[in-house]
Amino acid sequence: FADGVASHFFFHWLDTAATQLVGGGPDDGNLFAYTATSLVLDFTLFTPFWCLAFVVYMAAARGESQPLVRARERWFPLYVSNVGAWLPFNAVIYGFAPIDLRVTALTFCTVVYTAYLSFFSEREATMKNTMKAKSTKL
Repeated sequence: FADGVASHFFFHWLDTAATQLVGGGPDDGNLFAYTATSLVLDFTLFTPFWCLAFVVYMAAARGESQPLVRARERWFPLYVSNVGAWLPFNAVIYGFAPIDLRVTALTFCTVVYTAYLSFFSEREATMKNTMKAKSTKL
């Protein structure tokens, strides 16, 4: 919920900022410059704080006594993987989704990405169990 609300306000701010920086929006023939500017602003202004909040929240939810120490260890790898994974999704969202549908597009992409991660994780667990079973029989 909080992520969707924050994204809504951020997307509206980002649209205004990118349009002003580029001198027009995607409908004005500035699709590439607008999308690139939006990506740079997102990955420098929103994503770092989102990653920090996520790591701290997850550490606190697990009952870790020092969530900020955990954040120091996990923030950079999470940030790098987040940028790599979300670059194509965000490029499509910023380039083609109307401003009023961006949170919906983000949610759709999140579901697709989560399903992929779940599939990958399950596949990996199945492979480990298969390997373990084969090594036990030998």
